[in-house]
Amino acid sequence: MVDLLLKTRHFEHLLNFDEQPITPSLSSASEFHPSPAYAVSCDSPSEVEVADAIQRLHNNKAPGEDGIPTEICKACVDTLAPWLHEVIERPWRDEVVPNNWGSGILLPVFRKGDKTKCENYRGISLIDVAVKVFTIILLRWFQSVQNSRTRPNQAGFRARRGCMDQIFTLRRILEFRHGYQQPMAVCFIDFVAAFHSVHRECLWRIMELDDVPAKIITLIKAYYHSTTARVLVHNNLSLVFDKGASCRPFCSATSLAGFSGRPYTVLMV
Repeated sequence: MVDLLLKTRHFEHLLNFDEQPITPSLSSASEFHPSPAYAVSCDSPSEVEVADAIQRLHNNKAPGEDGIPTEICKACVDTLAPWLHEVIERPWRDEVVPNNWGSGILLPVFRKGDKTKCENYRGISLIDVAVKVFTIILLRWFQSVQNSRTRPNQAGFRARRGCMDQIFTLRRILEFRHGYQQPMAVCFIDFVAAFHSVHRECLWRIMELDDVPAKIITLIKAYYHSTTARVLVHNNLSLVFDKGASCRPFCSATSLAGFSGRPYTVLMV
């Protein structure tokens, strides 16, 4: 129980990052070059799209609080898709998601270092199948457009893209500089707990600057409204606590705000 209490305190502090970012330039879009609006439909998803999203769920993943493995959903897709379509269509239309969609179970997974230190554990969030399907549909609708507007040198956090080309290029530059005995300075920046310390109001503002449709922003805000978590350690669950500053699974800032342009650079700097 002591281990559960310590990890709960750690994640509660980590997921409620409250420092205000220094981003005065985000208050006005005048300095940013206008970009064309996203050419996506904001109509409610069809039953076919829901069925396709179910089939895209990954196997061998721990279920959320509903206790339903994804394998069962995929095996019963013909039966589940019509029902799940009705469940998803209502929040899409009303722009209000069910309260339990904001809850999740955090499972601490050890990374490396001292096992007695909570900061050496990464929290894996387990969410319900309906939430996964909802966000898969939400992201897929404009992800292709977002990718076409993302600068080509951005490789990380993009579907079917890796960083091998960038690593190879940097390595060759270093080799040539070393071969010609020329000095070179390389700067590596690692944001500590980057996805656990996202200021959500700035995230909404970035989406507006990037001309993400208002309907999509409203749905994402609804998805993030009243988010809570419980920590699971040795089959024991902690008390519920709020999550005020983290990106939820299937709904990362990389896909929505893009690490794609100047607004995000201003936010992080």
